[in-house]
Amino acid sequence: MKYPHGSLPGEVTGTHVHIPKDSWWLLRNDPGFGKEWKSASLKAPYRIAKSAITRGLSKDQVITVLRIWHMKHGHPVFEDDLERTYFAAADYAAPFVYKHEADEYWEEIRRIQGDPNARLHSKLRVAYFLMNTEQATANEISEKTGIPLKTVRNSILALKDSGKVVMPEFGVYRALQSSHWDWATLVGTVEDGYVLEDDPVMTCWWGQTVNERHRHKNGAVQMDCYDYCRDKTVTVIYTADQQFRSVLPHPDESEWVITEAGEVVENGTGHRFISVFPEFESWDIVGHRNGDRLDFRRGNLEAVGQKVAATVNDEEVDFFGRLCANCP
Repeated sequence: MKYPHGSLPGEVTGTHVHIPKDSWWLLRNDPGFGKEWKSASLKAPYRIAKSAITRGLSKDQVITVLRIWHMKHGHPVFEDDLERTYFAAADYAAPFVYKHEADEYWEEIRRIQGDPNARLHSKLRVAYFLMNTEQATANEISEKTGIPLKTVRNSILALKDSGKVVMPEFGVYRALQSSHWDWATLVGTVEDGYVLEDDPVMTCWWGQTVNERHRHKNGAVQMDCYDYCRDKTVTVIYTADQQFRSVLPHPDESEWVITEAGEVVENGTGHRFISVFPEFESWDIVGHRNGDRLDFRRGNLEAVGQKVAATVNDEEVDFFGRLCANCP
């Protein structure tokens, strides 16, 4: 490569940009790219463009790589041809890029939701809060979510860096609405290519109110809870006049979400919704008579057993081994 990191000699077109070394490293480790880079065939640019797009290069960077390939093999450079090559490759490769990013995103969402104390859990909650409000200040987010102000600000900085949050005016933040992350399903075409599914399984819930409640005439309360892992809203039912533990925060003041296991827990602490009812102790195994784990009406709950603490027989413990392990 004669001009891998600089510009072309003479008059430089505006789309010729610097290609970082890490981008070249990714391209060189793609066997398909290496083969086409050495080839002088005019079919090579299309395959080179596909490799570059799937490795995260921007449009200008892809066109720069194509321009360098033409100069390397002595082919004339026609800017219109480079543009057409890029868009043709993008039609094929872009869905794979979106799918990869979506898969990474949802894998991280499930990991964080599975551990309410995860380091990025606050970032997730701040992002979800901004998705469901027009705009807010850091102080407002802290008051509504109960997250410390310093943590909220750090989360906002991380969300801004990833392009998910903008600051329309000083101190005020707004989420950027986009379904880009949710296009995780590809559909094959007649031309043996792939396109994004029109109705993806996972969609953003913009404008959703956290734990919105509706009271019905039959005395039941329907509470809408967000399921992070499946990106959908589910309905939790409990009796309107059910008693709650006085030592715990009132459920109406907490944010309840659904875990990957399908349990209703308090966001950020992991406390199970069943723990707010005084008739059950922490060691009780609570069952749902109708089999619906989201139905917490008084008549549907029953204690089906008790959790037994694991016991250890002293004869099975290697005390000598422990002692030796603690010796300097």
